Order: sequence, then structure tokens, then C-alpha cells
Amino acid sequence: MKVLDKGKLELIDFMGSDEKVISMATISTDKEIVKERYESFIYSLVMKGHHVPFEHCQFTFYIKAPIFVLRQLMRYRTGSYSERSMRYTEGLADFYNPDSNQAIEKLNDNECDLYYDLRKERNKKEMARIVYSLNIYSELYMTIDLRNLINFLSFRTDKHTQKESREYANKIIEILEQYNCFKYSVKAIKDYIKLYQHIRSFHTEKDLKNIYRMMIDYKNNKGEK
Repeated sequence: MKVLDKGKLELIDFMGSDEKVISMATISTDKEIVKERYESFIYSLVMKGHHVPFEHCQFTFYIKAPIFVLRQLMRYRTGSYSERSMRYTEGLADFYNPDSNQAIEKLNDNECDLYYDLRKERNKKEMARIVYSLNIYSELYMTIDLRNLINFLSFRTDKHTQKESREYANKIIEILEQYNCFKYSVKAIKDYIKLYQHIRSFHTEKDLKNIYRMMIDYKNNKGEK
């Protein structure tokens, strides 16, 4: 899936399903959940903050993004990352320049020329790479469980997040929506994120009381079908 001008996002592998979440959640009570209640049960787990069962589902994504975006995506340290190394490989020589800014394009061209000049002078890759700006693209694999993905998405889809990072987070949700085996989890997570972001926008004591009432309403009206 294309992201930004030259970026890319792919789901490489995953483990789990809505059914697995339910199995992990009910083992402690030996309680059986009929399929007709899968949706409401998962919704209740998500909205009430019972997120441990979601740790048993994992996803591995391939991400190609500008370095400044990758650093923001990695900020919460909730996943495992394997990134392309410009110490051992040459850079991708792809640069993020959304508005085709001529000054930025000239800067990046000069950086590439300088990089290869340094390499011709027998400088090592690990030293020559320091000339590149943060808008150069890199690539990595990110493996993350569904519980930590909930936390990741709640922050990185927020309207206050930098636009480029937000685009990757929203694309992750789009990818997950394509998998029917997670349809109830994804639906619940989207509502949870919406509520969580709304809560974070409140600051006063009156706001906190409204938050409490909102959470009670969500639990009673949606979580307990």
C-alpha cells in the first residue's frame, strides 16, 4: 500500500483472530462465549480496558518511510524493529519532498553527490551517511502485538500527530479492516481510539466528570449487549 510520495506499508505476517482473543480472555473463568456474542464480548473487553487477551495476536509490517517519520512511529517502543542499516548498505536515495520544493530537491541532490564523493575517497559507509537529511527514506520490519498496537494507534492517529506519521497509522487501520478474522476487534478498537482521543482533549474537573459519565454510557449501552 502506497503512503506519502515514495513510502510503502505492507502486512507481512500475522497471528491470531477474534476467536483467539476470546479464547485467551475466557480461560481464566472457563466461560464459553457463543458466536452470537463475539462482537459484544470483544467490545466489552476493549472499552473496559481488559487488553491483555489482545497481546496474543501479533502483526509484522514492512514500512518504508522518511527517517523522521520512522523515529516517531518507533517512539513508544511497543514493538520489535529490524531496520535497514546505512552502515552496511548504501541509502535508498529516495527523499520525501511532498511539494516538489526545488530548494529541498537541490539539497538532497547535493547530499547524494557528497555521499558518493566521500565513498570514492574510501570513506566508510558509516561515516559517509552522516551527510543525509532526515527526509531520506529508510525501511524496516515492525512486529507488534494487538494490545500495543491499540496504544500505538490511539496516539499516532490523533489529530495532533504530525500529518505524515498519522497517514501511516491510518493506513494500518485500513489494512486491518481487510481481514475478516479481526472484524470485531478492529471495530471496537476504532471506537475505543475515538473515545480515548476525546478524553485526552479534556482538562478541567468538569471535563473529567463528563469523561466518567461518557465511559459509563459506553460500557452500558455498547459493551453489554
